[in-house]
Amino acid sequence: MRQSDCPETDGTAASQSAALVALNYDPAVDDGALFAAHRGWARRFAAPLYPTGDAEILHDDPERPLRVGYVSGDLRRHPVAFFVEPILRCHDRGQVQPVCYDSAGLDDDMNAHLRSLVPDWWNASGWSDEALAERIRADRIDILVDLSGHTARNRLLAFARRPAPIQVTAIGYVTTTGLDTMDYRLTDSLCDPGRGEDRFYSERLWRLETGFNCYAPPRGLPDPGPPPCLTGKPPVFGCFNNLDKIGEPVIAAWAEILHGLPGARLLLKTKTLAEPNVRDRLLASFAAHGIAAERLELRDWSATLAEHFDAYREVDVALDPFPYNGTTTTCEALMMGLPVIALRGERHASRVSFSLLARLGLEGLSAADPESYVERAVALAGRPDSLAKLRHGLRHRLAGSPLCDAKRYTASLEAAYRGMWQRHCTAAAAA
Repeated sequence: MRQSDCPETDGTAASQSAALVALNYDPAVDDGALFAAHRGWARRFAAPLYPTGDAEILHDDPERPLRVGYVSGDLRRHPVAFFVEPILRCHDRGQVQPVCYDSAGLDDDMNAHLRSLVPDWWNASGWSDEALAERIRADRIDILVDLSGHTARNRLLAFARRPAPIQVTAIGYVTTTGLDTMDYRLTDSLCDPGRGEDRFYSERLWRLETGFNCYAPPRGLPDPGPPPCLTGKPPVFGCFNNLDKIGEPVIAAWAEILHGLPGARLLLKTKTLAEPNVRDRLLASFAAHGIAAERLELRDWSATLAEHFDAYREVDVALDPFPYNGTTTTCEALMMGLPVIALRGERHASRVSFSLLARLGLEGLSAADPESYVERAVALAGRPDSLAKLRHGLRHRLAGSPLCDAKRYTASLEAAYRGMWQRHCTAAAAA
């Protein structure tokens, strides 16, 4: 293998992956169009790399320990890492031998922590996709897990070459990869309830009973403190999501909420709000709905994680965007004692917060339509005593919920891997 090879950054493949990511934010794009776009990407860029013969069967023992490879560009201070960390920490080494392939190679405190959990770690940031596939084959990986989908620094063109007999996509992307060589996608029955959405995935859906992910909260967080509205001031709503998720339907709903509570304010916080033109466009969008600039507080990203979490203390109720829900931000808000008002839709991306809230017994915070979404937000913000009670107990409730039960989740994940491997061995024996 030539480790000096550059990754395959044929700008067309990378830019078209980025375009696919953007489609997930657009409420006008239906499931069929989204699926067709992903399949089109795969036909153009991945299909020429598909192996022409059957994959080599290296082993056929259905009960032996499995070598599981994880491929990601987000094994660092990134939202995905907070859902990968509990897996790497809790794997039963008698059942699963994890190997990580880091396609970013960015060294920070989270990257160092994750490396300490896995003895076999490769910095693949400078490798071509063929070189990465060659390394995976040499490592005799049984199950290869993609944690990026079409997001930045993905290595789907390595998966197209099928370097492992079983290939799975999980956690890092909200819909199909479109690849024929991706066998399974991990999900759950709340995000994908089996009402016909399976046909919009090229992968076979494997629904985990514990939920599709597990959250590992950062350590050393500030105390949630009381809801700000207990001081007698009007309530403060907040959303710390990527602005790409905040389209016209979201702004319209949030404007209705603010109209329903005179004096209430909305705190928005994300990195791109450091740009004056972005701020101006957002203020203009709210002004078109009759919301004055003084009712909005716009902040960019914080220098430290502690400062970021401290900003949640200034918010009474968190508002989830739609149709692309938050994931890490939903967990962060709950960790800081904030109820999260969500709107559940039909596809996975619009049902994530419903899945997260249900695992805390808070599915009632998830509305079925925009009108109910507005009503729930206004009603809850008008009950300071209820907010104080939730604020006091939410962190403990989250920590004790299935969403943060790393051992149970990882055991469920390992059982899924075992089931996939046993199916593979049965098929190999029959062949």
